Amino acid sequence: VDEKSGVVRTRGSDMFQLDMEYVLYVKAEDQNGRIDDKHFQSTAEERLSIVGGKRPPQFYLPKYEKTILENCIKDSDIISVKAKSFAEREIRYTLKAKGQGAGTFNIGPSSGIVKLAKELDFEDVRQPHIYQLVVTATEDSGGFSTSVDLTIKVKDVNDNAPMFDLPDYQAHNIDEDIAIGNTVLKVKARDADVGTNAEIIYAVHDDHFRIDNKGVIRIRKTLDADDNNANYMFDVTAKDRGDPPREGTAKIRIYTKNKNDEEPKFSQQVYTPNVDENAGPNTLVTTVVASDKDGDKVEFGFVGGASKSGQFVIEKMTGVIRLHNGPITLEKDKYELNVTAVDDGSCCPGGSRKRHTSTAVVVVFITDVNDNKPIFEECSSYHAKVEESAPNGSPVITVHASDVDKGVNGQVRYSIVQQPHQKGAKFSVNPETGEVTTNK
Repeated sequence: VDEKSGVVRTRGSDMFQLDMEYVLYVKAEDQNGRIDDKHFQSTAEERLSIVGGKRPPQFYLPKYEKTILENCIKDSDIISVKAKSFAEREIRYTLKAKGQGAGTFNIGPSSGIVKLAKELDFEDVRQPHIYQLVVTATEDSGGFSTSVDLTIKVKDVNDNAPMFDLPDYQAHNIDEDIAIGNTVLKVKARDADVGTNAEIIYAVHDDHFRIDNKGVIRIRKTLDADDNNANYMFDVTAKDRGDPPREGTAKIRIYTKNKNDEEPKFSQQVYTPNVDENAGPNTLVTTVVASDKDGDKVEFGFVGGASKSGQFVIEKMTGVIRLHNGPITLEKDKYELNVTAVDDGSCCPGGSRKRHTSTAVVVVFITDVNDNKPIFEECSSYHAKVEESAPNGSPVITVHASDVDKGVNGQVRYSIVQQPHQKGAKFSVNPETGEVTTNK
């Protein structure tokens, strides 16, 4: 063997024996990579077989292996498998499958390049994940051939999104007061990929619920059957751990069962109607309004459940408040009435066992009616006189009248009606104070 080139030559004059194998062992050493004075860095010894006479072609490797992705494009190059002809003849290559996979790959007869002949699908149960193939190299004209094993492994690609067993999951008759942490539903998604590409993470998109890695949906926040038309509708997603990840979605519908857990709500907490002071029996005062989210009917009354309070009565079913049908005497400026609304529990079975009450205040303001005229109570004691030489604007007398009505109806203004037998107004009166003064 030549130390520099590695070329092996025969030596001596003895003839080689036909079909006899001569075995040598060779290695390569690094001239500069000394381990110590006697040893160099080197390869391991390799077996070199020399045959006297004809010898079939030899592949450059004892076996070939290749790993490819399942989304490898059809007709793409997979691996090059080469053999050497010792007779320096052309070599033809053929490919055969051991077991499943015939026709999946082909080989260039002169190039030795293995190509993908049809599309792969890792999830197709009819396709193996490992293809065991045999490549045969045959010399032209001589018939000598040799074979080598070729193993092609197919690696999964995250090309499948998780799929739920159902597109729509439903749970019915879930009590709206179900305890937090209780289970309401279980979903299941499957991924046709393998490994991390098939590992699934679930998520729900409604903060009233949570989901674990087994697809079990539980209560996270208190439900309310009176909202959302007594049902919760949201999406659940299943995402795999592939890179990039893929996900699938399903609809969730949770139908809740109503409980009598809401109290009636008045349309306003304080009502302020007005009633004339001279109103008669059965006069309408106001109507109170209340509704119940549970859908219960509502009954009205005064505090304590009575339908009458003083001179006021309330209708149980309508909330109409009137003056009673007896004599009416409205002497106060206002009357305060405390009213109640009680649900009947008709929304759901057993609802009447727990009835709810709310209250509101009705402040009835009594409106004054202008039914009294002003009166000069001291009229008989007025005796006015003024000196004939008094200057213009001299005081004569101050009069006073009072009106028992209230507000603007009780405010008095003064004026001089007439001054008979005189030319021009000799006197004037202050409209606010009633002070009479000379005008000339």
